[in-house]
Amino acid sequence: KIKINMRQYIASNLPDKNGQLSITGKDFKYLCQVLRLSVGDVIQVRLPNQELVNMQVFKLQSKQIILVKEICDCSKISVETGVNASSLNEIKLPEIWLFQFLPKMQKMDLIIRQSTECGVTKIIPVISDFSSKDFSYKKDDFERITRWQRIVKEARQQSGSAINTQIENPMLLGDAISLWQENLKNNCGFVLYEANVAKKNIFSVLKENFNKIDRIGIVVGGEGGISENEILLLEKEGFNLVHFKTNILRA
Repeated sequence: KIKINMRQYIASNLPDKNGQLSITGKDFKYLCQVLRLSVGDVIQVRLPNQELVNMQVFKLQSKQIILVKEICDCSKISVETGVNASSLNEIKLPEIWLFQFLPKMQKMDLIIRQSTECGVTKIIPVISDFSSKDFSYKKDDFERITRWQRIVKEARQQSGSAINTQIENPMLLGDAISLWQENLKNNCGFVLYEANVAKKNIFSVLKENFNKIDRIGIVVGGEGGISENEILLLEKEGFNLVHFKTNILRA
């Protein structure tokens, strides 16, 4: 029987005019060594246009795997394995934007991975008053951004997320707010703040705006928290301060 692996593969290219998708390099190793695909197996492929299609392993060579659109007999399909990414396509929620004040770099990798798995639409690393000094605009840091993009791809493949998570280059808070305001959608922004000065709780704000929210913004501080000047700026731009009356969580 034919095996269907429901863990989606994020393709960098569309199939050619013959409907074939040729895969080499690291993606080849992922499909062959991690997912252990064989000729005839079927996998869900997320194309660059975000269409999700079933594709079948047509040819497997030493350094190349070729997929084609599914041609198998459905009566011969075996038990599915992994997350069914197609079922997640039907979930329609507001966009979620994470404004993450840069923590130490090793923590940022984990934040990006788990945010992607949760279905965050856009991740904006913010260089803030108290941000870690680990980041600067040197060559090594642009390589780090490439690494972050790779983490996003791996997390989407692992979780089956239908959300095309995008990660921006690190920017100052003022630039991040400008990006937030560029597209005039029905926005609702929150700042997670350790001081108990919140005027409303998260539930009352969402209830007031129920069925009117297109995009939710969440601002999270780094290890040093958020400065008073940054809080004043965020409040001025319409973000709601939120305080959870429990233990203070890590960045």
